[in-house]
Amino acid sequence: MVFLLDIPRELSLQIVRLLDLGDKVNLSAIFKRYRAQLFPDIFNTIRFTPNETSATSALIAVQAYGQLKFDFGLDSVRDEVSVNFGDVEDANVIGAKELQHKWRALMKETWEALAINTSVRELILDELPPKWTSAYYTDPFRQLLGQLESATFNFFGFEDYDGCRTSTALGCNNFLRNLDALFFRYMTGLKHLNIRAFDLLGLDNDLPDIPLALKPEDLPLLQSLKLEDYVISPELVSFIRGHTQILASLNINECSSMIDTPSYVESLSWAEFFDQVYEAKPRLTELVAGGSKASFLQENQLDEWLGDDIENMLQRMKTDPTFILFRYIFVDGDCGTPFVYEGLNVERYYDGSDQRAYDRLMGLVEENRACLGRV
Repeated sequence: MVFLLDIPRELSLQIVRLLDLGDKVNLSAIFKRYRAQLFPDIFNTIRFTPNETSATSALIAVQAYGQLKFDFGLDSVRDEVSVNFGDVEDANVIGAKELQHKWRALMKETWEALAINTSVRELILDELPPKWTSAYYTDPFRQLLGQLESATFNFFGFEDYDGCRTSTALGCNNFLRNLDALFFRYMTGLKHLNIRAFDLLGLDNDLPDIPLALKPEDLPLLQSLKLEDYVISPELVSFIRGHTQILASLNINECSSMIDTPSYVESLSWAEFFDQVYEAKPRLTELVAGGSKASFLQENQLDEWLGDDIENMLQRMKTDPTFILFRYIFVDGDCGTPFVYEGLNVERYYDGSDQRAYDRLMGLVEENRACLGRV
């Protein structure tokens, strides 16, 4: 009998590539010899579904790779946001849910399988449900976080048939507010972080928004930070102040400001944000901000009262590549839906303070870059 490992390597690889996807996953997980060669054939993302057959193969493979996509069908049109995300759960409730629902058990088993892999340095989480698992309480999970150098969090969310987004659900809100306790405080070796969420992160008030859970003392080695779908806030300024000597790259290109808030809410205009960051004198050598060139339009339609002003801004963007318009939004407090604040965008354009503050901060960034080049 001839075994696969007994034949020449080139021939065995040709044979292996004829296998179906499930067999390739199993072979890659069992034999290290084929792992690197088969990785492009198998997946860019490990996808977890409630299907037990696909889950079995995926749980084997997750021990070798750190890129996960969670696909549990939680955005079914039949579901309400409150069904899966309405309740705040304690440890006892979490354990009971994992016994009751297969998808909850699968998420727990996924983390347990990944946590025993001591070689993972980069973790990419796509559509991560904002739900607690009992694995988050364990030492192996926290040790996994401590060994990571790069992490991407893309948090799941959806809007149900009543128009309510997951940010309005207490369970989802509670999870995202506690990201520091769940993840960030244990990621002591992390150098690169990307956070994106369906629901806005940033403000802490009565609106369905979630404050940034990064603390100044978190992620002491962080060199680059990218935030998407985030409302700039004092918490981000505090984090940057705590990392002035180490943070080199800040990407807030797809972020917004929301200054039309209740008086008791501490919010920042773009000019205030840029000025406060400038005053901290960070060693940033890269700053990406401004968002889409049409970020001030609501669903790409011109407001009939603002049409001339917006056309003026569009024309300036075409002729002046240094001009950047910074997005302002407001949020429907009942359903959590964000909207572009067209009138405020026009007002800030004519005021010009956002652009001036940005230009001053970019001057510092360019100076830092030049100094680095001379070293």
